[in-house]
Amino acid sequence: MTFLTSQERMLVWFLMVSIIVGLIIKYARSDFTDDRFSKVTESEKIKFKERTDQVDAQKPEKSLDSNPAGTGLEKDANLGTEIININTAGNQELMKLPKIGPVTAERIMRYREDYGSFVELDDLMKVKGIGPKLLERLKNRITF
Repeated sequence: MTFLTSQERMLVWFLMVSIIVGLIIKYARSDFTDDRFSKVTESEKIKFKERTDQVDAQKPEKSLDSNPAGTGLEKDANLGTEIININTAGNQELMKLPKIGPVTAERIMRYREDYGSFVELDDLMKVKGIGPKLLERLKNRITF
């Protein structure tokens, strides 16, 4: 004794076959990549490398021992590393911090413009891209 009529069984079979055929067609058409991302071509890689080489060539070769007025750099004599004032440092100085790239440096500067100076260490976590692990790495390298 079954609980489906013959028409209902036919409908269930039709739906199952339709789903399976649809999945087979989707699988056959896909190239196993996520549609949101496009593959980087060799020419794009070469152009990116050329641009990064140009930026590297434009970086000034300054000594870290000198601290011209208006920069956010200091030298920590005990650690031998730079201490960067996140309230006054520019984009290039911020990028000297570990795991801080141009995007995060720009976000830090934009946060300062929008909300004012950083007052305490936890204020940095309000910047997108800075979490507890990165904050732990930065705490000995920054000042306010």
